[in-house]
Amino acid sequence: SKPKTKTIPKDESGCKDCPAYCCHDLSMVITRPMNATEVDELRWYLHYDTVNIYIASHRWHIRVRGRCIYLNKKNVCDIYNKRSRRCREHKADNCERHGDYHDILLQTPEDLDDYLLAEKTRRARRAKKRANNKRKS
Repeated sequence: SKPKTKTIPKDESGCKDCPAYCCHDLSMVITRPMNATEVDELRWYLHYDTVNIYIASHRWHIRVRGRCIYLNKKNVCDIYNKRSRRCREHKADNCERHGDYHDILLQTPEDLDDYLLAEKTRRARRAKKRANNKRKS
């Protein structure tokens, strides 16, 4: 299931009247789990209600919900002139809050298991189809 996302109207600056969504939620690229140990590690992460895993354009990400400690009550950065490179490079056009930013959202260990089982089933079907096509040739 997809989370409800708020669409921010883009304007000249891209950030005018923005509630500082880019200063919330830490999102990092991770590698796709390749073995049972890695799947179990991701399953454990999903035990926490502040953690999601999502897939966007075949790339896996982990998202930890939170709020930057330098964001004040008015949603303005208190260290704007000294902010990190990562913050400086973020552009409004890349804002993950302008609509859906993921293809697949995994919110629970069960979501992860269901997704991986469905992927395994799809791969098996594709392999069977390729084998059938080879026999016909």
